[in-house]
Amino acid sequence: METARGRLAHWLRLEDSRIADYRIAAPTEWNFAADGPLAQGLDGTATDAALAERTGLLVAALDPCVASTITIQDED
Repeated sequence: METARGRLAHWLRLEDSRIADYRIAAPTEWNFAADGPLAQGLDGTATDAALAERTGLLVAALDPCVASTITIQDED
């Protein structure tokens, strides 16, 4: 089902009329996946002084329910 923050999915498997397996994928899992909206939104973003702020805004827009801290680390 589509929700305000993205897709919410529930899967279950029944065996002998009993739940044998149950899984859930919340919007956060889709939004922060390696190829999800966060990665797409940051693709091609230049590393500059405003990167942490822009990243923080995007993270907050995708998942305002969870507090976050953005740390930028040089790969050099």
